[in-house]
Amino acid sequence: MIKLIKRLSKCVREYKLTSILSAAFVGLEVIMEVLIPLEMSKMIDFGINAGDMAYVTKSGVKLIVFALLAILFGNLAGRCCAIASSGFAKNLRHDMYYNIQNFSFSNIDKFSASSLVTRMTTDVSNVQNAYQMLIRMAFRSPMMMIFSAVFAFRIYPRLAMIFVACLPVLMAGLYFIMTKTHPIFKRVFKTYDLLNQKVQENLRGIRVVKSFIREGFENRWIDVYENEGKRSGAYSAGARVHPYVLLNFKGTLDDVFTLVHEMGHSIHSYLSNTRQPTAYQDYVIFVAEVASTCNEALLMEYLLGKTTDKKERAYLINHFLDQFKGTLYRQTMFAEFELNIGKMAAEGQTLTADVLCAEYKRLNELYYGPDMVVDDNIAMEWARIPHFYYNYYVFQYATGYAAAIALSEGILKGLRKNTGSFFRWL
Repeated sequence: MIKLIKRLSKCVREYKLTSILSAAFVGLEVIMEVLIPLEMSKMIDFGINAGDMAYVTKSGVKLIVFALLAILFGNLAGRCCAIASSGFAKNLRHDMYYNIQNFSFSNIDKFSASSLVTRMTTDVSNVQNAYQMLIRMAFRSPMMMIFSAVFAFRIYPRLAMIFVACLPVLMAGLYFIMTKTHPIFKRVFKTYDLLNQKVQENLRGIRVVKSFIREGFENRWIDVYENEGKRSGAYSAGARVHPYVLLNFKGTLDDVFTLVHEMGHSIHSYLSNTRQPTAYQDYVIFVAEVASTCNEALLMEYLLGKTTDKKERAYLINHFLDQFKGTLYRQTMFAEFELNIGKMAAEGQTLTADVLCAEYKRLNELYYGPDMVVDDNIAMEWARIPHFYYNYYVFQYATGYAAAIALSEGILKGLRKNTGSFFRWL
């Protein structure tokens, strides 16, 4: 503790005189404040009770002078204290910064960037406040107690003994508060470190996303216009140089959600390609839909929070429900269809168009129930769905959507750990 105080005292440097002046002005302020009640007691005893108006006038003038001097000394003490504590903090932060430059590798591993930010900001501010209290409050309180005790014993010794009797109680109470608050104080500083870490992660992720979006629009990574020979639908190709987004954008709400969806894929690819070695840049389909559908959920919550029109709100909610139906519900039905026809093939059954149509229609009737009118032509829908001609993966749209909704809810509720974890995962 003594070594720590000696090291901190070296940071006072050119502010020693200001610190001494602050303590001196505090002492003079205390003397004036103690003289005021003493002079008032004399005014009552020798002026008012004796009917001596000249003495009362003289004491009144003294009281005004004491009060003005107390204000003057208090202002001077506050000014010197602020200059000295700010200068002390400046020197301390300067010394800490240059000390960090000389850290060994073991110290670099021990102190995280968020921890160093806390040390250089919050910790230094707390030490600054402590130094300010030391040269002002810690000097003022003992002086006030000493002068008050001296004058109290001088005026009425029996009453002054009550103050002496209260001292042990006050000290015990102070010790109790210190023992209870110190563990809380340590926990708060650990929370500061965690908070700084999360804020850094979130800001870093936001900067990357914003720069990517700006660069993508300016350098035409996104092809939004219809063209001869251009495929329908929307795609994001996570190329090594940078992602490409392909869609036909007409300005409808569906188009906006499609763009946001595909940009989620592209940002995921961009962050993975720029942060991971080549061998680990590709990500599995199981997590591929999380970033895209999380973007959609965030956009939906943003639109619902901004609209004041009841019809528009109803339309958005219906669109949100359609997303649940199309992604969580319908993709599960697709997965069951693929699973069933796979089992049929494994059992040696011939997969004719009639067999596939019958199974697809049966699942539609099963999933949507008897109250839904099922058109006979729905039986042929399987033939136009390209996912059925790829590997078995459509169920992962449903799992990804469920994860994305949970993540988006956490982000919007202010759960910083979700935001930081989300950016790290991307």
